[in-house]
Amino acid sequence: MIEGDVVPVTPLKDVLASNEMSAAVHRQWDPSMGTHATGFGFLKACGPAPEAEATVPSRPDEKFEEKMNVMKDQQRKEEETSIIDEHVLEARGNISSKISLWASKAKRKTKTKFIEAQTRIEQSVRTNDIESAKRSFTKDFIGANDDIVSWYPCSILSHGEIHSCTLYIGSSAMYCFSRSKNTKITVPWIQVASVVKAVSVQTTDCKRPFILPLPSPEVRPSCIEIYCEDGNVIQLLRFGSDDAVRTAVAEKLSLSCDGSALDRGYTYIMHCWRSVKGFSS
Repeated sequence: MIEGDVVPVTPLKDVLASNEMSAAVHRQWDPSMGTHATGFGFLKACGPAPEAEATVPSRPDEKFEEKMNVMKDQQRKEEETSIIDEHVLEARGNISSKISLWASKAKRKTKTKFIEAQTRIEQSVRTNDIESAKRSFTKDFIGANDDIVSWYPCSILSHGEIHSCTLYIGSSAMYCFSRSKNTKITVPWIQVASVVKAVSVQTTDCKRPFILPLPSPEVRPSCIEIYCEDGNVIQLLRFGSDDAVRTAVAEKLSLSCDGSALDRGYTYIMHCWRSVKGFSS
């Protein structure tokens, strides 16, 4: 470019029209559609649902089992090495070797007890959490029969407004219960066309967030969009924001290796949905 040349500026409307985000921009909630209505009110997708990811990571509970197996295998190998070293020290028989032998055995026993305790605690946290989910589900959805694999406190966009809710992820359907609206919804996975991650951007009125597709894999998602066969788009965000205790426990234990609450919820949703639809993982 020659110095002094005028660089043409593309009008914003043309940028949006040519950008892959334009579909999301044009399906934001229109206030003319009304607010404070009874029941849930969702956006209607204009155009086909976006494609979901072709591959999905292992379920968080599967990752937990894999991690425990790796830890046990590593512990076994370290014990075998330590026992061999201890036999060498024991054969020497001098004072220095005896002291080293005692220290080695004490260290090995302490580490074994620590790993066993950590495993029991993490397993207990996971077991208690899913049992709590099942008890809560039977109260919120009386008569519903499903295998609940996980649950999350989150928020749902309805009639252009944010409402806190509890999301139950079942093997055959997803369930949302908003106590503030006293409203429930059940969405069978067979009726879901696609599931994608998205980002929510705060707006000037601080009420209705602006939902956009992920512009890059490096961008951290803050919303999950469920595209239904009937055109409804269910938008879930603020995962884990209402449950500080569960979030804190997850961060302190190795549960945090499963990613954020949104990441874990997305993975469970994808596995259940793909299983019902017959997609290979």
